[in-house]
Amino acid sequence: MLIFPAIDICKGNCVRLFKGDIKKKTIYNLNPLHQAKFFESCGFKNLHIVDLDFAINGISKNQKIIKSIRKETKLILQLGGGIRSYNDVSYWFNSGIDSIVVGTMFFENKKDFEKSVLGFPKKISFALDLKFNYMAIRGWTKKSKISVDQLISQINTFNLKSVIYTDISRDGTKLGPNINNLKKYLNKIKIPLIASGGVSTIEDLYKLKKIKKLGGVIIGKSIYDGTISLSDLVKLQ
Repeated sequence: MLIFPAIDICKGNCVRLFKGDIKKKTIYNLNPLHQAKFFESCGFKNLHIVDLDFAINGISKNQKIIKSIRKETKLILQLGGGIRSYNDVSYWFNSGIDSIVVGTMFFENKKDFEKSVLGFPKKISFALDLKFNYMAIRGWTKKSKISVDQLISQINTFNLKSVIYTDISRDGTKLGPNINNLKKYLNKIKIPLIASGGVSTIEDLYKLKKIKKLGGVIIGKSIYDGTISLSDLVKLQ
């Protein structure tokens, strides 16, 4: 199972949000590059990065930080947050990012979404960000009108790298992952599924590891708060 420690960047800082609320953020590190290097030194191979400023405001000064992580580590980088055009996707792949996560683009710029998936097969991941069974877009500030089942049936037709399922009601809460929904969506989604949101203990990870076909998990707050041993987590990769 792939393990992705997460770095969410807001105004140059490494932060975590509570249920996706930008007003409820906690700063954990003033230097995301140092945090990335720390994860690498612990033995992690993958890293999930979100540019929160770009996701929420469409404006960001975090590009330099993200590029420094690319330049100064050998981590496999997965980047999301505000990437809503083919030009954005091309820019980051040309900057050495390994995979891109998109969500809003599917709803607001379908042409560029399709162009990106065709141009970069199995390198684009779809962010299935659900809040009470509705897809949340634009940095989780708005919701789409399409049903989850309709959305999944469409997503299944694309040559994607993975689908990243986040239960927003659990993100940053450390209440545990939504195992029931994970299993439900695993039966419907043909693309590798990555779990995100709510992981609190190493026991949560053992439960996830037992789920057949689950491709990996993204972990944030429980790492920063120290409720999961990093050495134990690395062994599960």
